[in-house]
Amino acid sequence: MHLWVSKGSSDCDRFQPVPTVYILVSITTLLIILPLAPYAHRLPWTFYIGLLSIGVLSITYCLISSPFSAKAPFKAWFFQTVDLDNGNNTVRLQGLPGPLSLIVNEVPSTTKAPSTGGVQWTASSIPRFKTAEWEGLSPKISDAPMKEWLSVNVSSVGAESARFHLSGVNTKECKLHFDKHGSTKVKRVRVGGDHGKWVNVGEWDHPLESFALWSRDWGKTWVVDIEWVQSSPKKGSFTLQPNSKRAPSLSGRASCLWADRTAGKIPAIDELYIFMPTWSTLSAGRGGLVEGYKEFKV
Repeated sequence: MHLWVSKGSSDCDRFQPVPTVYILVSITTLLIILPLAPYAHRLPWTFYIGLLSIGVLSITYCLISSPFSAKAPFKAWFFQTVDLDNGNNTVRLQGLPGPLSLIVNEVPSTTKAPSTGGVQWTASSIPRFKTAEWEGLSPKISDAPMKEWLSVNVSSVGAESARFHLSGVNTKECKLHFDKHGSTKVKRVRVGGDHGKWVNVGEWDHPLESFALWSRDWGKTWVVDIEWVQSSPKKGSFTLQPNSKRAPSLSGRASCLWADRTAGKIPAIDELYIFMPTWSTLSAGRGGLVEGYKEFKV
């Protein structure tokens, strides 16, 4: 019983069903019934009618009743991305497709997004999950213009190296994402300027695609040095090509994350809490609720 209760709604919380729980419950039920086998013929027929009635009623209840309630809600994963240069935003909800579609159908902004054609459904990296995307209500993280929420200054240090100065408004977490080029690979990364330590990421099995920057203080400015190279056709090796007419460029996007939804700072999530069914709730999808980004190219 403790195993069954502790399992809760883990099936729809990014976790695969745990066969061990079902196996242990089945074995426990068998061990309880097995000692009654030698005396089964002495029990009155009303006993078996009672067991059959309980089984039929239990199956009927499980088939008719909703698996979710206000005390045991369905959890959907919320995340919103904002292009701070253009002002475009995308709301993403992730979860099991059946209950998730019922939530999306109740949200007014999903039917008022003509530029994107309404809600777009895509496959998720998590098995059995789907992601619903639509143009939602713009966040209001700060009174400053949206372009000032994130400051990104990139200066070229060499032909294949650059220094980033990155800071965000009212946040302690920012990220750098690098585009997947066929030839350009990040070789080394250093955080903290000249006092930092270089990390050789070019020797990793998989190319570096992104990394997060954390701070204990608000309004911190991160200084990040990046070196990149042009990879050779051989997998996992990096070689410079001095005879190339054009040095390989590095492109991607810098972003910061926000998770404070008080005082109407994230209207998209407030809208969901107003219109979504009472048997559902929301959780942060990627360590934050809103990610604002700007693109860069060196």
